[in-house]
Amino acid sequence: IHRMTPQEIDVYGLTTGEPPFPLPAVIVGDMLAGYLEISEGIFLKLLVESCEFDGVAGRASVTSTDLGDATLTVAGGLGELVFDQLDQRISRHDAAEVALQDGVLRAEVNLNLGPLVDLDTSHAELSLPCAR
Repeated sequence: IHRMTPQEIDVYGLTTGEPPFPLPAVIVGDMLAGYLEISEGIFLKLLVESCEFDGVAGRASVTSTDLGDATLTVAGGLGELVFDQLDQRISRHDAAEVALQDGVLRAEVNLNLGPLVDLDTSHAELSLPCAR
């Protein structure tokens, strides 16, 4: 019998509601979980392949089982989140108020997934574990 840790429960998607913060769970090797809140209480889990941010500029690469690979590029507190496999009309999303707090990169994303989901996704909150 194996009692799952909170991190294992999160890895296998057995939780509902708000994700656990901070995000210490090791997912695959050294990959950590990040989250994109696409609507109130609805989160898209992202696996963080790499993330480097110096407080002003940086780049993060993530992957999602739902939307595929994405890259967040940041300069001067503003950025762009691009999903590689999505149609060009809906693949690029502006990000603002990008800041690193306690090792977590947070951003406000103007997300428009329109035809993909039956939700108002015009505003999203991004949280990614990230190194300085």
